[in-house]
Amino acid sequence: MRATNVSALVMAMGCSSLMAGFEQDRSAILKMAGEFEVSFFFKETVGLSEGYEVKEGAYNESAKEKVLVVRDEGKEIELQHLLMVQGEVVKHWSQIWKYEDTELLEFQGHQQWKVQSLSSDSVRGTWSQQVTQTTDAPRYESFGKWEHEKDSSTWTSQVTARPLPRREYKKRKDYDILNATNRQTVTPSGWVHEQDNAKQVVRDGENFALCREVGMNTYKRIDGVDFSVVDQFWKEDGAFWMQAKQAWQQVLKGKSQYELKKRTEEGSLRFMLGEREEAKEGNVSDLAKAIEAYVVVPDSSVKAGSE
Repeated sequence: MRATNVSALVMAMGCSSLMAGFEQDRSAILKMAGEFEVSFFFKETVGLSEGYEVKEGAYNESAKEKVLVVRDEGKEIELQHLLMVQGEVVKHWSQIWKYEDTELLEFQGHQQWKVQSLSSDSVRGTWSQQVTQTTDAPRYESFGKWEHEKDSSTWTSQVTARPLPRREYKKRKDYDILNATNRQTVTPSGWVHEQDNAKQVVRDGENFALCREVGMNTYKRIDGVDFSVVDQFWKEDGAFWMQAKQAWQQVLKGKSQYELKKRTEEGSLRFMLGEREEAKEGNVSDLAKAIEAYVVVPDSSVKAGSE
């Protein structure tokens, strides 16, 4: 009887500790919302391929950004980033966090993505982070655990295959995938997104890294800045983009692999959605039908019963 009581006590303590960690994790994610002065810094450091010369200088930009909690369902949290540039609002990326997520979307290069199934044991106590494009199309996803210190919390990803970053995808044609380890640290003054990147060539039967790059995006919490134009934008257009997010979920549900077209008869995906945003046209079903035209799905990638 005594052994049984001790065992029950140990199990209860374990559950209590797990719940405490879960709440700490949630708190850290929610602290990434707010108003920030943001700096973006990237620099190539080491050439890894014969004949490749590391690019001189660094990418260094700054902006003001507001991050909103647009969805909080306990084990799923979504943060929407909105840039403010010269009095104009630019809808930026979203972070979608899921607790103990067993389906991970992996970028394959060349506008292709594939779902990887993970075991429950391998994701125990972890959070996945899916980052979306400005169109709310999925961009990349990884998972990892939060570690908490006295005044800070840090989440570190697995190595994550990502599309070319926006700062380079129109300028560079010499690599196909950015393999990144992402570390996000919440501090008393805001939060920092550190990156350890490798620029990878995946084409013509070859797979090798051109170079390594370091990245540091710093979000410093600020007061006294007028973000009313951002608030007005989300008041007027937020409902549209929340419907677009639901439409993407509807389109991709049950699909284990897909490719995104860059253009259709309606133009680019961003242009098509921008036209509908401006006209305030469509509901979730209408948007899903429009988005579907950009999604190419192999027959074998649709799970039975998902349609």
